[in-house]
Amino acid sequence: MTSRQKRPGWAHACLQLGMGLVVSIALSACGGGGGDEPGGAAPEKFQIVAPTVADADQPVAFRSTLGSTTGLTLSWDFGDGSTSHEAEPSHRYAKAGDYEVSLAATDAAGGVYKISVPVSVRHLANVNGAVCSGAEQGGWCWQHPLPVGNDTPNIWFLDAKIGWAVGSAGQILKTIDAGATWQAQRSGVDSTLLQVVFADANNGWVFGDGATLLHTTDGGQHWIQQALGLQSLHDYDHQLVVSDAQHALLSGNESRVTADGGEHWAVIEAVDHPVVTSPTTIWSYGSYGPSRKVLRSTDAGQHFSVSLADAEEGLPGYPGRQLVDANFFDDQHAKLHTYDYFSGKLEYMDTADGGITWQDIRPAALPTDGATWRAKFFSQKIGWGLSGAGKLYRTTDGGINWALSGERSDYLLSNVDFLDGQSVSTSGSGDGRFHLTRDGGANWTSFVIEDQQLFYTPTIRQLGDVLLLTVNERTYRSADNGLTWQRVLGNDPKDDYGAVVGIWMFDGRKGLASTSSGWLLDTSDGGATWQRRATVEPHGPSLGKLQFSDAVNGWMLSWESGLLRSSNAGQSWLQPAGSVERNLSDFQFIDSATGWSVGDDGSIYKSNDAAQSWTKIGSAASGLLGVRFFDDQVGLVVGYAGLISRTADGGATWTSRASNTGARLQRVYFSTGMDAWAIGAQGTLLHSSDAGLTWKSVPLPTQALLTDIQFNGPLNGWIVGDRGTVLSTRDGGKTWVIQPTGTGRTLWSVYFDDPLTGWMGGDAGTVLSTANGGR
Repeated sequence: MTSRQKRPGWAHACLQLGMGLVVSIALSACGGGGGDEPGGAAPEKFQIVAPTVADADQPVAFRSTLGSTTGLTLSWDFGDGSTSHEAEPSHRYAKAGDYEVSLAATDAAGGVYKISVPVSVRHLANVNGAVCSGAEQGGWCWQHPLPVGNDTPNIWFLDAKIGWAVGSAGQILKTIDAGATWQAQRSGVDSTLLQVVFADANNGWVFGDGATLLHTTDGGQHWIQQALGLQSLHDYDHQLVVSDAQHALLSGNESRVTADGGEHWAVIEAVDHPVVTSPTTIWSYGSYGPSRKVLRSTDAGQHFSVSLADAEEGLPGYPGRQLVDANFFDDQHAKLHTYDYFSGKLEYMDTADGGITWQDIRPAALPTDGATWRAKFFSQKIGWGLSGAGKLYRTTDGGINWALSGERSDYLLSNVDFLDGQSVSTSGSGDGRFHLTRDGGANWTSFVIEDQQLFYTPTIRQLGDVLLLTVNERTYRSADNGLTWQRVLGNDPKDDYGAVVGIWMFDGRKGLASTSSGWLLDTSDGGATWQRRATVEPHGPSLGKLQFSDAVNGWMLSWESGLLRSSNAGQSWLQPAGSVERNLSDFQFIDSATGWSVGDDGSIYKSNDAAQSWTKIGSAASGLLGVRFFDDQVGLVVGYAGLISRTADGGATWTSRASNTGARLQRVYFSTGMDAWAIGAQGTLLHSSDAGLTWKSVPLPTQALLTDIQFNGPLNGWIVGDRGTVLSTRDGGKTWVIQPTGTGRTLWSVYFDDPLTGWMGGDAGTVLSTANGGR
């Protein structure tokens, strides 16, 4: 913004945006000798340089080349009431926010030119390096668990360094260091993503719920949706494979194939378990019902021919034998696992000519019943087998002979992941440990990861010198052959927080969070790290909402003990002698002494002594879930079946107000003395512009359960709910928009310290933070 006063000789302005903000003002004297000359030696132009986005925790530097010009006086206004006359001032903002910084330059004759520039001051350290829903650390960013708290059902690696992970809420992560660190990629969707696969470093696809298909040609920097045209959405039955940048196949009941990078997907015969062995060759096999056959394509899936079909009476020439499994090694070589239900034996069939002919391989003796035998081959000679009795075996002659595998032969195994012909990982052996061999079973390494007992099937990947292990929805990384492990995806198993149900921040750095498991979390760095501590030893019962009336006096809901009170900023908590223990659902204090609470039995209580004693002041017809007072007189309570009651005398009397909804109302909030809001089930938002006397429904673009609401000033507000729902307004509630959050977890609490700096908590220990209002 520019404005000119008194001196017509001041000329044009130019604005340049980059890493910082540069405003250039050219100075020129009036020509012809008839105009006034500027006082002093004015340069041809002057510049104001300031960052467009500044860190609230650091001084912000401003400068102007006019400071060295004789006869000019500079006046800076930093937009927060602070000023300076220095040429290159440095200013530290007390609060984050969007500020208009102005510079007024005055010459000796009184001529003034004023320039204004916007500067957004944010708590950048809170989200630095975090995985965020927006670009450049914008939107909502993960603070706990790290790096993200979403489930990641699929991880795929292109080579020993580069890989992707996909998961719930449209999550796509990329690593370029074998899983040591992960960076978010914006998918543009919020559905659960199930599978990711790349043809090369640039071209890849992601498949997910609701037949979601995403495609990238730049390594995931940009993802676009492609149409598959699927009718039945049995998403978990599908499998996506790629041959090259142009050719991909989606298997399942409704199989599709593309030959033009996904622009068009053609319907093909249903195929199962596709395996790509070259850019042109795809094998497929089915082991159930009419799909029990081996197929082979030599044109990247455009057409398949039947190599071997399993009729109802058995394989051709082998009555009673049925196809169980298959391993494909290259375009020509494969091994079939078959089961003879007459003899109860498992036998094999090999091909070396692309499935034209098959050779029968009969084991000399299997160490178990064929029906309970599980095997995997990595060539036509070398394979591993697991017996129904939990014993591990290995063959080097194509399955004719099997030998017990080293030290592990004395354990009963239930979970095995075969890496290659020499390496196998096992767990579930009764000792809760994880076991790994790299030399065909001659030697084994055993260890425990984060004190977990690994009774679930681990998946392990060899990435050059790095091992990547996924188990119990967590992924671990080892760079020393399994001696030590670092968790790189998933929450800490020791973090038994349950849901984060309350958050209170004293400023942009220091705050507390309460959890449904009874742990209290605190932070002194804006949530970049959270430390847990017990409210009582070893830790208290399930906790709820947090609120402080000032810097030291606060209360916290305990579902078993009523209210807990702190008089030292949350360092310690006590149960007041008169604390209500009747299943409280919400409370509010307007100062260090005066507060109200409500219970799910419809009771309303008031305290005038900081919760030392309570007086029952009312009772509703149904359970109450929320209470809010604007001052010591006007208050509202809400609850089941659309219940709203209002008081104008501090709670002495209550009157029922018409909500015109039967939805459960979860919370109520005053954004101004006249504007009140109620939220609840089925995306319900009600607004009152007369302090709760009358109410109107506000349409929202969601049907989610809404669980918490907060405004920071009269204009900026946020609502959170289940399935990761966040809505925001910047115009006092006239319009509400959905903000992408990057999570599908239910969110239970939201807190904003200023219009830009906020936090929210949810299920599975979720804590997300924003430095730009969630935008």
